[in-house]
Amino acid sequence: MARYADEPLAQFLLQSRATAMPPRRTIARLGTLFRQWRQRSRDRHAAAQLTERELQDMGLTHADLYRELYSWRRR
Repeated sequence: MARYADEPLAQFLLQSRATAMPPRRTIARLGTLFRQWRQRSRDRHAAAQLTERELQDMGLTHADLYRELYSWRRR
C-alpha cells in the first residue's frame, strides 16, 4: 500500500525539490524576467504611439502593428 494518496506526485515533488535552483539564482532569474517584461511593455507602448508616416517609413501598416502588439496576449 502506498504511503501517500498520490505517490507519483510525492516523488515528483521530492525530485523537483532536490534539483531546484538555489534561492539566489531563482530571485535573480525572476528579477531578469521582470526587467524584460517591463522593457517589452515600454516597447509596445512606444510602438502604439507611432504615426502613420513613421509606420510607412518602416514599411509597416497598422495591421502589422496591431498583430505585433496584441499577439503576446494569445500566447
